Amino acid sequence: MLSKSPFDKITYAAFLLLGIDALLLAAGSVTERLWETDLYRTPVAVALWGATAIVALVAFLRSAGRRNVALTLLHVALAAILGGALVTHVWGNSTTMDLRIGEPQRLEGTDIDIELCDFSMEYYPATSIPCNFTSTLKVTIPGKEPQTGSTSLNHVLDIHGYRFFQMGYDSDSHGATIEVSHDPVGNAITMTSYAALLLSLILIFIPGRRFSGKYRMAASMIALAAFMPVAASSHKALPPEVASRFGNLMVMHNSRVAPLSTLAHDFTVKTATATGESTLTDEQVFTGHFFYPYSWIPDSDTSSNPEIAGLLAMASNGTLWRIFPVQRPDGTIEWYAPTDRLPADIDEAHWKFITLTPNYLAELVAKEDWAKVGEVIDKIALYQQKTAGEALPSATSVASERVYCRVSAWSAPAIIFIVCGLLLFFMPKWKVPAIVTDLAGIAWSALLITTNWIATGQVPMAGGHETMCWLALLAFCIPWALPGLRGRVLPLAILAGAFALMVARMGAASPQLTPLQPILRSPLLSVHVLTIMLAYAAMMLMMLCGVATLAGREGYSSISYRLLKPAVALLTAGIFIGAIWADRSWGRYWGWDPKEVWALITMIIYCYPLHFRMSRRAYALFCIVAFLSVVMTYFGVNYLLGGLHAYNR
Repeated sequence: MLSKSPFDKITYAAFLLLGIDALLLAAGSVTERLWETDLYRTPVAVALWGATAIVALVAFLRSAGRRNVALTLLHVALAAILGGALVTHVWGNSTTMDLRIGEPQRLEGTDIDIELCDFSMEYYPATSIPCNFTSTLKVTIPGKEPQTGSTSLNHVLDIHGYRFFQMGYDSDSHGATIEVSHDPVGNAITMTSYAALLLSLILIFIPGRRFSGKYRMAASMIALAAFMPVAASSHKALPPEVASRFGNLMVMHNSRVAPLSTLAHDFTVKTATATGESTLTDEQVFTGHFFYPYSWIPDSDTSSNPEIAGLLAMASNGTLWRIFPVQRPDGTIEWYAPTDRLPADIDEAHWKFITLTPNYLAELVAKEDWAKVGEVIDKIALYQQKTAGEALPSATSVASERVYCRVSAWSAPAIIFIVCGLLLFFMPKWKVPAIVTDLAGIAWSALLITTNWIATGQVPMAGGHETMCWLALLAFCIPWALPGLRGRVLPLAILAGAFALMVARMGAASPQLTPLQPILRSPLLSVHVLTIMLAYAAMMLMMLCGVATLAGREGYSSISYRLLKPAVALLTAGIFIGAIWADRSWGRYWGWDPKEVWALITMIIYCYPLHFRMSRRAYALFCIVAFLSVVMTYFGVNYLLGGLHAYNR
């Protein structure tokens, strides 16, 4: 129920308007997807946000005497962010320009000339896949000396209040698409407000006065910043040890150089229904399609699934076997399959090796001369090493990737953790088993993350499977930030981590381990994702505490209250860290992407119990229902609404 404070009426009015804003945001995310209708920038939306800000500011000023410096700074920063957004909406402007090298263009509506002086590309090792691209610009403003500077992904060029962002490039690498933004006042207000917001959060959780248990817990949280049925195989396949040696070869797969075992794993997972195989290794399944195609006629009709039918055909005819690197005159390396048309200028010895080796291998397999098959595999590996050299993944990376591909597909650990979490919830005196189980969850989640990290050479945070692994790890870790309540929290944390692992397992149904998109090569990615995932982990625990409270268990409501402030603070920080990243990458800190919108809706929803008192049961029900917004933010957006943040792997 609501408290009886004299200021509640105006506060209630402010949150009523904020609730209407949230409904407008939700409606806008749907109408934009279905009918491409933009509700966010309409006069009604702008007026509604303005009214909300004014009423909320009045409510805050009337109660300012009861608030400390940190909370005052927090609310002022949020109001200033809205003010900066209004300034940007009214006076800010941006223009997209398609530039060609050596051809100056006039910036629309100004006397400013912009010339693309140079354009350069960087590639992922041993591939022709861009990892970054840079434009060198010359900007001539009347009355000022011409200035030259460079802009690349995640690096903005700022000249006299005009900001230049790298958005794209022409296929011939002689042109680039540049976005020019001019919003000095709005941008200054917004960035200053973000800094004030960060400072306020630090002041709230910094050690010092009133540093109670909930603040220590929040600080600790921030610091943390199945079994398949066995049946006899009816398909012909290579011996496991021979197939495993093929798995050690490198192959161009999903736009990157990877062990062939990774390609075999992805292929096996995607075609499991069609092949009906469950007892052979991934390498045996994949190589079996190539060397024994007639033995691998699909067990089911694949005509209704062109992707599966195509994969089966490409595995049989060798199209997927891009295991032969060829160095081009410009120094780049391209990978070819035996069925590909090789470059006309390729060395004759290399041409013979690439074209004749597959047939020779097929003859040796037919004779079951496994010793000579092994010798040919070694020759292919030596050829790859001589041609691609240091651009090949390291032995450690290959070993980690092979481990990751195997363990990420196991359902058993998640199922075991779910069963253990349920048992421990009903057996609260089993403290040692709870601790051991939770530590096992931490170790398993860390194994998934670490092997993926070593395999790809980048922090694994770009896909749905990867972020769910982080969510599981953080959920398992939260009880260790609650020393006084660890015994009660451990079963729920194990359940939360287990559910996250189960969802991660679903995401591993099509692992791709591709290089990051160039725009994701930013250090802010790690900070943004970890902060958001930790907030979601806390909210998941709050939801489970709500279930326990409604089930009649005592003490869980207070645990949920202790998680509330850190969860909202972390979500708020994560949203605005992402906004800063977007500003550095795209020249705008907010683009009304569905993921952004629903993260904001979630933040608004969880702010309600911070400002209004509820009964214990009402709060428990709130935690359960409110978590649906987290589910929508993470899963609903990905699978229903799409957008820049939707995970495609």
